[in-house]
Amino acid sequence: MSNEQRLQSRITYALAFVALFATLIVARVAYRYRSLTVEQEKRRREAVQARREIDALLEATDDGVLGLDLDGRCTSLNRAGARLLGYTETEICGRDLHATIFHSNPDGSQAARETSPVLAAATQGDALESEEGAVLWRRRRIPFPARWSLLPMIDGTELRGAVLTFTDMTETLEREHALRRAVRHREDVVSIVSHDLRNPLGVALAAADLLLDLPLDEQKRRRQAEIIRRSGKRMQNLIEDLLDASRIEAGIFVVRPSQEDLIPILHEAVSLFELQASSRSIDLRVEGDEPVFARVDRDRIIQGVSNLLDNAVRLTPDGGRVVASACVDGPWVRISVRDTGPGVPTRIAGRIFDRFLQGEERDGGSAGLGLAIVKGVAAAHDGTAELESTPNEGSTFTLQLPVSGPAVGEERATDVRT
Repeated sequence: MSNEQRLQSRITYALAFVALFATLIVARVAYRYRSLTVEQEKRRREAVQARREIDALLEATDDGVLGLDLDGRCTSLNRAGARLLGYTETEICGRDLHATIFHSNPDGSQAARETSPVLAAATQGDALESEEGAVLWRRRRIPFPARWSLLPMIDGTELRGAVLTFTDMTETLEREHALRRAVRHREDVVSIVSHDLRNPLGVALAAADLLLDLPLDEQKRRRQAEIIRRSGKRMQNLIEDLLDASRIEAGIFVVRPSQEDLIPILHEAVSLFELQASSRSIDLRVEGDEPVFARVDRDRIIQGVSNLLDNAVRLTPDGGRVVASACVDGPWVRISVRDTGPGVPTRIAGRIFDRFLQGEERDGGSAGLGLAIVKGVAAAHDGTAELESTPNEGSTFTLQLPVSGPAVGEERATDVRT
């Protein structure tokens, strides 16, 4: 073989080797490119999924979430935030945060942008929490109590802006206020009940001491024994009121309805206060003598009417008038107690049947349970308790009950919580 042929063979082998090597490189590059493409697609899908999960989380939360850039401009807003602030995400994006929701102080005075702690914290990458009594401002400059927090938004090591999360505290503050009011009322009524129990207890103990220490004749001994009996009765009535108020609150206030004429029931209730009324020249009477029949629990009606009469006689001035009456009004029967007392102040008329109202509007004679029990008696009969009052002229309290009685059962425990 000539030198030329050998050279040509070597060149052919070399070119074949180079072609094979090039093919391997291309295949490797193609494989690597495909791997990178698959990995990139996987990461894209993961990023999309993560974004969807974040968006779903932001949309599901009841807290507002607002993004802002380093210049204090809004960049995003979730659905809850849009509902709270009154702006859509499109409307709020690009707006200045301070001018939109931090422009004024809680008292309504103007807040300077230059001294805004929120913008300063966002620019410096600091976290910030709202103070007690903070407010945010809705669209049309309507404030609402809010609790908010600001956290920096960092991409790697680069500060990109901040995220403001906020919550409307209106309902929470209302619940806290209601809870504090309830606790205060209960504390007041404990104090009042303690006072009201202490008085008859002290009278009974004093009368007992006289019986034990002094040689009294029969008439005086009977008088002291009667004082003890009356004092014990007062304490028993107060304890029963407390138990009934607890039953009402627990929804286990029992009525046992039967067909009754209400006029004799009113006479029986009025008789309990005749001595007290006559000692102050109060005209206490039952109006009308025509029978008024309804299915009611006799004892509970006497209890409710007695509570109304107790208030009326106690608060009506000397020489005044207290009238109890009953009448049929279609499918209802109306039992009323009308007096010529001072009337109910307008500020408490809407809450007059609340439990323990007497704790804050003390009239000097009761623990504030009587009218709550009246409402409970009415509700247990599937009825209502109503008030009509004119200041300085008098009041009319009315039980409106169905003539046919409660809807179910001869005996029932009804949820009548007030």
